[in-house]
Amino acid sequence: MKFIDYIQQAEEQVGGTKKLAQLLEIHITHLCNVKAEKMKMKDEACIKLGVILGIERPQDMILIQHESRAKSEEERQFWHRFLNWSPAHAAGIVMAVLVTKFCVTTLPESPASIGFGDSASVYYVNQSTQTKSKS
Repeated sequence: MKFIDYIQQAEEQVGGTKKLAQLLEIHITHLCNVKAEKMKMKDEACIKLGVILGIERPQDMILIQHESRAKSEEERQFWHRFLNWSPAHAAGIVMAVLVTKFCVTTLPESPASIGFGDSASVYYVNQSTQTKSKS
């Protein structure tokens, strides 16, 4: 089903284009341009559309819009594969990205870059022993 089909279904459900535009909190002209595939709908409005339609994962409307507007089959498949992900799978990937980002951005390049003065102790960890040295 294309994104426009979801819009038409929602219009029928709520009683017309004007009413749907009001519920999505967008101008009716913008909604008409989205239906004519001249413009994209904001992400917030896409999610509201999913809520109106009672879709289990309303945020999927963002992906459906991207998939419908794709210019090539490769791009269409790129967006479609995210629709098949379970919430646990998506959450696992988000966690992996956040942990990786946290580790990469918080680790210093060298002990000297920690920012302590000459009087601070720096601990170096060896695989077999721990030693303390003054830097």
